[in-house]
Amino acid sequence: MTIPLHFPIGTSVPVYCIDWIAPDVLVYAGGGGKSKTGVGNWLRALYVPATARSSSDVSVLAEVKLSSDEDAPMCMAVDATKTKTIVLGINEAGTQAADAKNRMLRMFRYEIQPSETGGQPVITFTPEASAPSLNLKDASDSYLRLLSFSPSSSQLVAASTEGSYAVHDFPSLQKSFNPTLDFDGEEIMDADFSQAGGQLVVCSGKRLKIFGTYPAPVDDTANPSEDVAISKTEATLAINASLGLGPKSSQADVEGTKAAQDAARSLGSPPVWHTIQNPALGGEGGCEFRAVRFGKSSKLSGQDDKTEESTTLLTVVNAKASTGGGKGKRSKRKSFLTSWSLPDLNMTQTRQLSEKPVTTFNISPSGRLLAYGSSDLSVGVVDADTLRVRMRVLESHAFPATGISWSPAPVSSGQTEGKNGKGKAEDVKPDPIHDNSWLASCSADGSLRLIRVPSDGATAGAFTSLLTGSNQFNLVIVVFLTLLILLLSLYVQKKLL
Repeated sequence: MTIPLHFPIGTSVPVYCIDWIAPDVLVYAGGGGKSKTGVGNWLRALYVPATARSSSDVSVLAEVKLSSDEDAPMCMAVDATKTKTIVLGINEAGTQAADAKNRMLRMFRYEIQPSETGGQPVITFTPEASAPSLNLKDASDSYLRLLSFSPSSSQLVAASTEGSYAVHDFPSLQKSFNPTLDFDGEEIMDADFSQAGGQLVVCSGKRLKIFGTYPAPVDDTANPSEDVAISKTEATLAINASLGLGPKSSQADVEGTKAAQDAARSLGSPPVWHTIQNPALGGEGGCEFRAVRFGKSSKLSGQDDKTEESTTLLTVVNAKASTGGGKGKRSKRKSFLTSWSLPDLNMTQTRQLSEKPVTTFNISPSGRLLAYGSSDLSVGVVDADTLRVRMRVLESHAFPATGISWSPAPVSSGQTEGKNGKGKAEDVKPDPIHDNSWLASCSADGSLRLIRVPSDGATAGAFTSLLTGSNQFNLVIVVFLTLLILLLSLYVQKKLL
């Protein structure tokens, strides 16, 4: 029986976001915010070698202690290809948090120096400029919920719990088009760029919209489905010319001027290609969108220089709580995964993921596997083609997972027999999983969990659960019942003979 290797890592702080900057370097951010509990706010990088089998094999490479007078970092985006930049979403302290100068985008450049002896690398974090993004009405209660780069890292989307989002050109952080407020104050749940970067999908609980990633001309009568994009380069040049920007100009001279406001309006709004409202899967109480991702082409890299646009959209919905079944009992809040074909946006298949709501969701670099965290405390791996759950690690955290991320490239093969740390592993079907990488999840309980996804062709194993040290009594019961059933079957056979 083959059991995927997995083990927990303690962080001592609540963790809200997680990502990889190299196949063996994991970064996470979190903390206690502005509370006076003594729990600090941190950005840390961990070395996770391919041969790691427990937390003792993982070490801290670098860390940055963030201000304890500001909110904890709630989201993260990593540009690991061009600028080597980590962007964190942090509400600024003081009165600035409620106005347009809330510089909530915090950038850190990093440098990875490989070890000459083949050991752990050396990581250096360098704080860079911070920048504003969205105007939050109530910064004491609202925050940036997500940050995400486009595949080329040329754009960065930021979305808030107040229903607003903005797309920035990167690394300039100028707005690609006007910040959008068309979700009527509904909390933005997720956002993702398409594989070629030409589309952006944003969802709240009640609705999902697919936009073009370029601004449409400012014309209220224009048909948003018409292909009438303006050049962002020309728009930027026009803005610079109207503002008189040159070597002697500064950003401070630009902010607040009428010319800047007129130039911003000239950027227009993104064209809306599709809208889905009020998802209705899985129960009497209806459903709410929780996560969305564009599918990725499974074509091998190097076959063609041209990047294909996504042909699939994947959505996760959670059933709303509703009363039923008599005596005021509340129905189960199941979660469902749905695949949609693009560009026609027809639903192709739907499967249940969990008996409880999903809290985080992501897609592997190859696009062949999906990962999710559920409020039942499990972390699961799903086949992107069939939508079948291939593997689940139960009791991954004490609280539901707040983030989940795949390592960016395959790691060398390692030992996958056995299990480390607390938690149960459950496999639904003994089919091969086609990625060989680390899957990392994080939680506000102050823990990470690393899962080694079986290599290509490996069988995940036909097991139903892996009992831990805290469940030794259950193990005794299982063994006793197995022996009892065996004895009864022998007795029946003897009687029949």
